[in-house]
Amino acid sequence: MTAELNSILDRAVMCIVHVRQWGATQKDNEAGAELANAHGVTEAAYEVTRHLIDPKHLKEIDRQASRIRKFVQVESQPWTDGNGRLLPNERVPGFVMGLQDLIDTFDALADQFVVDLPTIYAESPLVVAGKVDVDDLLSPEQARARFYVDLRIRPIPSGSDFRVDMSSDLMKAIQQDCEDNLKEAAKLATLESFSRMRKVITTMINGLERHGIKLEGAARSQYLTEASVSNVVDLVGILDTLNIADDPNLTRIASDMRTSLIMFDADMLKDDPNLRDTVTINAKRVLKDVDAATEGLGGFFGIGGES
Repeated sequence: MTAELNSILDRAVMCIVHVRQWGATQKDNEAGAELANAHGVTEAAYEVTRHLIDPKHLKEIDRQASRIRKFVQVESQPWTDGNGRLLPNERVPGFVMGLQDLIDTFDALADQFVVDLPTIYAESPLVVAGKVDVDDLLSPEQARARFYVDLRIRPIPSGSDFRVDMSSDLMKAIQQDCEDNLKEAAKLATLESFSRMRKVITTMINGLERHGIKLEGAARSQYLTEASVSNVVDLVGILDTLNIADDPNLTRIASDMRTSLIMFDADMLKDDPNLRDTVTINAKRVLKDVDAATEGLGGFFGIGGES
């Protein structure tokens, strides 16, 4: 196994986070059949889903679930099969603590929801109209069991994890498959880091170039925001731990960002046009370097929404 692959095994673990929610919906076969008959097609052509309660009652839980998924996406890196994420060892304690805070809020919202559920049922348009019997709906206890977050952290699988008797050819095939997965994971993790760099640098450049400029038709001038600078600072602070594959280009560009992009805060850049010009030139150079570094990795396609 190469040094690059051993680096991943030594510096990261796999985390799997499942967020489960109850949508309070139900398939309406009768409505589906009516639509099919009205359009002269088979019943299989239409599938109608009805809301058993007003969706507004689930909105806050849905938002919290989205926050959890976003947190996991930001704090970890992709794994090849989509069932887990790579998590640098140094980030595990902070990850677990941060995730637990989000889960606590998720659980509190779910607890309050089921307390209110009898009243929510009573106000449901379907119940009021007599189309649904409350006794046929989930009890508060059953509904509560539909809301949970499951976290699992485990070692990254490698070809040496198998202890069962098998032929040497089969063992070699399994080991090769694990190594191929690790190679792909190294590529994906590095690409995602580059994608994050590209996103924050592009936003910074836009803010620097448009500061104080009022575009045609705009109600007011645009300004460099604190976030467009602080997001670069925050990313630079974690790039070393995200570089689980020890990619030399990632290390080099992160160092360049440290010395050429984050020496000045947003207020300093707003006040000094010459400083803005200098940092803009630096940012464009770094961005060009990021794009060049990804050429041999297959570009940004499918990573972080880039194409």
